[in-house]
Amino acid sequence: MCGFYSEFFSEKKYSSNLNILKKSILKHRGPDQKEVIKLNNFKLYFWRLAIVDNQLGKQPMFDDEKNLIILFNGEIYNYLKLRQETKQIHTYKTNSDTEVIIGSYKKWGHKCFDKFEGMFSILIIDLKKNNLIMARDICGVKPLYFFFSNNCLKVASESKAFLIDKNIDFKIDKFSLKKFILYQSVDNSRTLIKDVKKLLPGEVKIFNLKNLKKIKNFFIKLKSFDNFETYNNYSSNLKENILENVKLSTESPLVAAFHLSGGIDSNLLISLTKKIFPKKKIFTYSSLIEGVKDPEYKYIESARKIYKSKHTYSILNKKNFFNLYNQALYYLDEPVGDPGVVAQFLVNKEIAKKFKIVISGQGSDEMFMGYMRNYLCYLNLKYDLRV
Repeated sequence: MCGFYSEFFSEKKYSSNLNILKKSILKHRGPDQKEVIKLNNFKLYFWRLAIVDNQLGKQPMFDDEKNLIILFNGEIYNYLKLRQETKQIHTYKTNSDTEVIIGSYKKWGHKCFDKFEGMFSILIIDLKKNNLIMARDICGVKPLYFFFSNNCLKVASESKAFLIDKNIDFKIDKFSLKKFILYQSVDNSRTLIKDVKKLLPGEVKIFNLKNLKKIKNFFIKLKSFDNFETYNNYSSNLKENILENVKLSTESPLVAAFHLSGGIDSNLLISLTKKIFPKKKIFTYSSLIEGVKDPEYKYIESARKIYKSKHTYSILNKKNFFNLYNQALYYLDEPVGDPGVVAQFLVNKEIAKKFKIVISGQGSDEMFMGYMRNYLCYLNLKYDLRV
């Protein structure tokens, strides 16, 4: 992941009390490069975790004409395909997926987001059109927050970045707090911090760069759903889509680390990766609770032997739980009502010692209605039930 913080003013002035690069608030998001750019009526900060094109893929990234500036956190899985489709309109200087955003925007404008397969939060500053464009992937994997104050628009990868500004008296949003207590999440554009908003999954906002007035607000176009005459047609199409998406997300040589549980989701991802890339060396990671007999342990052991992976167990106990709990809460954008995040944090800390990318089965249960709450929502929508 990468991280950025930006300030846009309707007048040519800047925060007098803040140099966020000197703070450690977002340093954890990008240890490989940090950059600050002061131009016209805005200031941009960026912390980079280098994945694609370590040397040339630095950000903020300009196009050759210096008309476009890109800040990007995430990964565009189909960037090689998009690069081929846009190379006639843009001369590429790097191998990064960040530059593909430039080429795609030049060709399709703000409709370029419809073309992206991946997870992302993106800022595009179009100096020629005097536009500021904010976009977030349709699943909302990558966060993006914004805040208006005194003719200033602030945008950040984490909401706590705004709290550095001591000139602003931030307060808790009591409505969002009630939502969180009831549902363990805040499911709209509000956050637990009053006046700090988050871009919704798939949302795109366009502002006038000079006066910061909103020009347009829309959502990334979802692909149309196919209608299948038979279950076999549906099943084969589903398999093809899963294979294609696993290939896109795991073909990088940097992808070698996987979460491994005894469940179907992580095992499906690893087994398909081994099928597509049989020579890829796999490293797997799991967590166990000290002194507790985990019913998934025998399945994890069986799986790692089949994959011939180098496996690492991280042990959670009463000594390290609360220390890790406090750390995990700090790095989360919002609290999560599930103590399982502590175990995940422990495992990911171990993975980070050797790898920059880890593949997890998170989201598969939700996508395929593995929880009763998901299935009930489906039944309610399908049959218009009134409970």
